[in-house]
Amino acid sequence: MSAFVVEDSTINKIVSYLYFNQAGDDPTLHSFPLFERKQQWKLAHKLFALNVRGVRAKHPDMDYGGIRFRFAVCRPESKIKTYKALQCSLYQACEGDVPDSKLYIKMQMVYNSLAHSIIYDLPEYDKAAWE
Repeated sequence: MSAFVVEDSTINKIVSYLYFNQAGDDPTLHSFPLFERKQQWKLAHKLFALNVRGVRAKHPDMDYGGIRFRFAVCRPESKIKTYKALQCSLYQACEGDVPDSKLYIKMQMVYNSLAHSIIYDLPEYDKAAWE
């Protein structure tokens, strides 16, 4: 499995999606209180730290001195683009003890919830019969 530090934009997409959708119908998103900029910044940096921790578990001898993260709220992306960003972020952080961390588990729940939401929005799903 590869492990690398994701782009800032990947984490920013995730946090922005959570921020702009926290008041919606999905209770999974309600577990992230992101009403204030400081809360958004904190979650983004926690996701970044989680990613770095996973990469360090995979590549302990690598020099990480120059890695920096810049948080910026961005326009929310589509559910599919956000899903892809979550998939990348989770995959790159899934080394060592990271998958057992509370934040990783919560992000997996968001990832699964988002997948369900994407499927529910498909016309084919709406047309499928309950059997």
